[in-house]
Amino acid sequence: MGADVFGWRVRSYGPTVGAVQVGDERFRAEALDGVRYALARLPEESRGLSVSVVEIVTSPVDTGPGDVKFAAAHTVWAVVGRQQGRPPGRQPWIDADGTPAFP
Repeated sequence: MGADVFGWRVRSYGPTVGAVQVGDERFRAEALDGVRYALARLPEESRGLSVSVVEIVTSPVDTGPGDVKFAAAHTVWAVVGRQQGRPPGRQPWIDADGTPAFP
């Protein structure tokens, strides 16, 4: 986990917004869960990768439970080429109510 994953807030909105907000620890935990989820479902030949989360971008009105985990998992798969090639079995999806579902 990068040291300044929420630094974009200060760069985008200025120092009055602050780099620490309510929910940040949950978002950090979700990002780590998403990375672990994705790595565990990669084929054997892709094992042994090291992943570093460098930025977590959220929205106070549009980021709900599971969204960061979902984004992190799909980002890992995209980076290792599984989205265009052979994706892992059953991937997470977004339910009709907008909530990420993880098989």
